[in-house]
Amino acid sequence: MKTKSILLFGLLSQTPLWADTLISDNFSDGSRSNRSLPNSAQWFSGGAGANTYVTNNSSLAITGLTGSGLGIQGVATSFESPGTELSLTVGESLTLSFNYNYALTSNTDFGLGFGFYNTGGKQVAADGTGFNSALFNGWTGYSAFGIFGGTDSSSYGRFHLAQRTTTANNLQTPLTTGVLATTHQTAGLLPNTWYAATLTLTYATSSSMVLTASIGGETLSVTNTPALSSFDTVVITDGGQAVGSMGVSDVLVVASPSSVAPVPEPSIWALAGAGCGLLGWARWWRNRGV
Repeated sequence: MKTKSILLFGLLSQTPLWADTLISDNFSDGSRSNRSLPNSAQWFSGGAGANTYVTNNSSLAITGLTGSGLGIQGVATSFESPGTELSLTVGESLTLSFNYNYALTSNTDFGLGFGFYNTGGKQVAADGTGFNSALFNGWTGYSAFGIFGGTDSSSYGRFHLAQRTTTANNLQTPLTTGVLATTHQTAGLLPNTWYAATLTLTYATSSSMVLTASIGGETLSVTNTPALSSFDTVVITDGGQAVGSMGVSDVLVVASPSSVAPVPEPSIWALAGAGCGLLGWARWWRNRGV
């Protein structure tokens, strides 16, 4: 009976117990250009590449712009080779987590943006692309972003989850992004202070993706239908706000089974029924001579 029980278990199982670490970069190798996944990703700067570097405390410092135009800085990296992508199946999830800080915040606002994207084979492959380029025309994906800071205006303190719904050049502008949910952000605001950020995509059913993000302790979740399920790239930016410089450390991207049980397809129930039938037949065959 042991063999037959294993057979039934295999028929009923939909998702193997696995966890695949795609990126685990703490910059301990002192490089942002050495691609040796998962422990070292190749990070491309959206601003001036010469001013994006790994510091002696194993974090990525992004200081590409100076003067009055301190915004629109960031980095992008791919966890799949050009022309390939990670395709989630129902019951799987994809999580990005990292730590961040800012050199300054004004009395008004500052921002943060990060997300998973499918580049359609057009990955960022050089520094200085910026985030307003024809390269992004075909990109799809999900992101968390916001303008955090002062409460003297209703435009501040916004924290969004969004789906990219445009073919525009600009990757980060909220006006070219389909906002799915919004809340008020009250934490993770102090300059020169490290905070944690996460974004998890959970492929719950064949038509729905659950997005859950946290920034500085504030959490936001929403379900999107229909669902995007294929990704190859991570982007982290300052959201276009004047932050002077930003730091990123301990970046982790993991694909794994989700904690949300997927809805079984009819074929699964058919397999389960077949398994039960096989067990019944085996029991009858064993006892027929009794």
